[in-house]
Amino acid sequence: MDIAFFDIRHSSSLWNDNGIFLKLKCLLYSYLFIFVLIGACFLLIITPLDYFIVHFLNQKSVISEINNRSVYSSFGYLFVGLVGPLFEELMFRLGLKPKPINVFINIFVLSFFIFGGRIITEITFFSKYYQQILLSIVTSIIIFWVFKNKIIHFYKAYNTSLITFSIITFGLVHISNIKNLNWSIAIFYPFFVIPQMIMGYFISNLRLKYGFLWGVLLHILINSIAMFFSQFR
Repeated sequence: MDIAFFDIRHSSSLWNDNGIFLKLKCLLYSYLFIFVLIGACFLLIITPLDYFIVHFLNQKSVISEINNRSVYSSFGYLFVGLVGPLFEELMFRLGLKPKPINVFINIFVLSFFIFGGRIITEITFFSKYYQQILLSIVTSIIIFWVFKNKIIHFYKAYNTSLITFSIITFGLVHISNIKNLNWSIAIFYPFFVIPQMIMGYFISNLRLKYGFLWGVLLHILINSIAMFFSQFR
């Protein structure tokens, strides 16, 4: 099912062919759209809003509180550049095509977070969260075994709504990147994760058009380039 609003595939007949070259071209064009739109978002929304928060509300800059580390361990690079995007795609976009295996994995990842699991850039990830991993596996098997047909039906019946929900939720969970949350200005935080919602839209578009792998590749590309340029701050 296609996303119900602007679809970059319709901007050119190039998207009508499913060849590998055109898929790569679509991936690069998607990244370009994301880059331009996020740049405009910072210029027109985020920077003015941050100025308002600092100079009119006398609060600390939200931009300065966003946790974008410029130094990563080798494992941190692996996690943020590869494992993190894969994990987030499993959680937010795998189930957008409601095949049984996709839905099962989606339930597992959601269960992992519900039971207190977190994505961390440390090599102790598996030893720290092995209980949550095992509990999530057992829970997913039980839920899927008992409610398989109802869950699949729900995913199919509300697919368009789930696409929109996944894009918005993907953005909102990145509010956690703000180091010190100030609840007196919490109403403004969603504006600071519009870039992630833009990313979520284009990743979802590519995932639905060409498959899960291409959404993951776009996510990896975005994170990897962002990490590379963060070294020069």
